[in-house]
Amino acid sequence: MAKAKTKRVNKSQAIREMKRLNPNMMPKAIAERLTKKGIKVSAAQVSTTLFYAKRRADNNGTPAFNGELNCAAQLLKHCNMDVDRAIEALHAVKGVSEVL
Repeated sequence: MAKAKTKRVNKSQAIREMKRLNPNMMPKAIAERLTKKGIKVSAAQVSTTLFYAKRRADNNGTPAFNGELNCAAQLLKHCNMDVDRAIEALHAVKGVSEVL
């Protein structure tokens, strides 16, 4: 007799969905809640999945942190600009990005 097909669950998708619905929930709590729902995952698997999900989002154009702050830091570091000139440059960059 053939083995009955069971519905397969995408664990990574379940982890991402749980984090989306509960953004402040920690990996251990996510793992416990998913295990109660019948999806067997460990806290380490949850942590790894969320790490790579965030990393992929960052590489797809979502800034990892404030882009203006990064731009200002780069201007100050590489061009030896004072703060006032860096702020002027940021306003110029912001004006260009609004046009695009």
